[in-house]
Amino acid sequence: MEAAARETSAIFPARDAAALDRLVRERLFAAAGPFTEAGGAIFVAEVSAADGGARARRLPAALGASAGRR
Repeated sequence: MEAAARETSAIFPARDAAALDRLVRERLFAAAGPFTEAGGAIFVAEVSAADGGARARRLPAALGASAGRR
């Protein structure tokens, strides 16, 4: 993450929109992906525990339509 901070420090003063776009898409989003997936799994587990699993079993189907289109 320190490298991303250094890159950002160089990008902003240069007002390089293309470089900022690349940094966000290629480095920051990629780094956040595993945390997003883990958070989703925790959410499904908590919903399942709260209502005996009925709602959590329906949740992946409801999310499936949008989740695969990234």
